[in-house]
Amino acid sequence: MCGLSFFSVSSFLYSFDERYWQKELPKLFVVASSQRSPLADINVWIKSHNVAGVFLLGSSFSKASHVKSYVDFLQQGRELPLLVGVDQEGGRVRRIKRGILSLDAAAVYGESFSAGYMYRLGKQLGDELQALGVNLCLGPSYDVDFSDSAKIIGDRSYSSNPYVVAKFASAFTLGLQSSGVYSVAKHFPGHGGTSTDSHLSLPTLDVSLAELWHDDLLPFRYAIRHDVSMVMIGHLFFPQIDVSYPASMSSFFIEDVLRIRMGFQGVVMTDDLNMKAITQRYSIEEACLRSLQAGVDLLLISQNSFVLDRCVEYLLEAMRQGQLSEELLRSKIHRVQFFQTARR
Repeated sequence: MCGLSFFSVSSFLYSFDERYWQKELPKLFVVASSQRSPLADINVWIKSHNVAGVFLLGSSFSKASHVKSYVDFLQQGRELPLLVGVDQEGGRVRRIKRGILSLDAAAVYGESFSAGYMYRLGKQLGDELQALGVNLCLGPSYDVDFSDSAKIIGDRSYSSNPYVVAKFASAFTLGLQSSGVYSVAKHFPGHGGTSTDSHLSLPTLDVSLAELWHDDLLPFRYAIRHDVSMVMIGHLFFPQIDVSYPASMSSFFIEDVLRIRMGFQGVVMTDDLNMKAITQRYSIEEACLRSLQAGVDLLLISQNSFVLDRCVEYLLEAMRQGQLSEELLRSKIHRVQFFQTARR
């Protein structure tokens, strides 16, 4: 489905303060930026909207000094501090490449080092990110590397042993968060068992919930016990568990498994909604709505200002049609703002 066709025709429209919510809805967005110029379209949009955060993409942010000046520019005059995120797992996933601690791939540490050493690396990286104004690390990967075919996760995982992944990823998370940098555990409920890249198409994993609980979900259970701040939901399809939606749009995975069974009380965010795993099946606007309805708090989006405006309007229409309640949206915004204000 695309556009506004998702909504059923109704003779009754819900009444709410639309001008207020037009300003509030961007508080559910974390927007990608790949440009440092204050005049870049996306940066003008970020500065003029109450977005929750920004995540840094591309070669423009490969130097630490460039990151610091850009973050300072973005934070000026904001009512609440932005969440500023970066992929800095190590190995092949490092946005900032110069002027900051250079980490090897996770698999290197899982094979040869201790969890205590991983904690110290997390602490050092957290200190250095904090000095740049970055308060959100989109990692580490809590995925277990089960796939023997194409290595989509591969060396981004600490091990093929769930207990090793749990121990090392949790240690790195604790190190980061001891420095005041939020850690995002990804890619819930587990990306390591597939040879399909969700950037290109939707991975399908034919496993039961019992199998998932014993293997892929074990590291995430550790993460929650160690107070990980945020969990990223992967665009992954588990037909034995939810026949209708990928995990990022599944209320069963988010509300039942993650919130109720696993007891997670932090922020739930999507992986980038601009990935083909999503865009081949849904418009980005509909993906935003379905994710929020399923229990997501933050929408990660790498798109231009025109599409972002469309997403806001689409969500407003969902409110008019009674598809999203003010109470639900307020609870999400309050949860996100708790983390924003805690880092002031």
